[in-house]
Amino acid sequence: MSVCGSATAAAIRARVVAAAAAERTIIHLDLDAFYAQVEMVRLGVPPDKPLAVLQWRRLIAVNYPSRAFGIKRHMTADEALRLCPDLILVHVATIATGDAEPKYHERPSQDTHKISLDAYRVASLRIMRVLARAFPLYQRASIDEVYIDASAAVAARILAAVDSAASPNAPCNTELAGSYPTTSSACADSTTAASAAALDLALPPLEMPRLDERGEPEVCWDGAGFV
Repeated sequence: MSVCGSATAAAIRARVVAAAAAERTIIHLDLDAFYAQVEMVRLGVPPDKPLAVLQWRRLIAVNYPSRAFGIKRHMTADEALRLCPDLILVHVATIATGDAEPKYHERPSQDTHKISLDAYRVASLRIMRVLARAFPLYQRASIDEVYIDASAAVAARILAAVDSAASPNAPCNTELAGSYPTTSSACADSTTAASAAALDLALPPLEMPRLDERGEPEVCWDGAGFV
């Protein structure tokens, strides 16, 4: 299918902007083996080394090298070590009687220690802050899951592709037509800077939303489609 046709690039831009205003692009991001990845970074463990995270005697997170040995979550430490004697086992941080803050105790006991997941909560917040730089609208679903509203970014990418195809020296872009059906009848016509600027003003704003009591953006998903 060719992008060439009677429609101008300005008309295609208008359709893209209208779609961006009416629909949302939501990304669900899930951090795999999150606790295990946090511990690998903390300890400087190479990515090819098997590592699992313990909470008392059972595994709660297993990295991909460990899974290659058949190790799974909820196994006991002894079961996992039988499958992979070189497995690196890391117990989550705990707070012992008299501790002022969580520590990685060598042999924590349920009788004298309490579980602390603060290290993973801190790592999660750091990741969310990095994501927020590019996607101000987001909603955390759990410690290792987040929904991102990428609508403005997606519209910008499509518009950039349309503008590229509209260059006077650009060949008719068939790949663009396959990727974005709204450009299937577009021709590589030039558009004025004034009309382009006017269309850009209609894009969803990239403003930082208000924060709730947890310090997270207040996001309303009403009418945003299926999440």
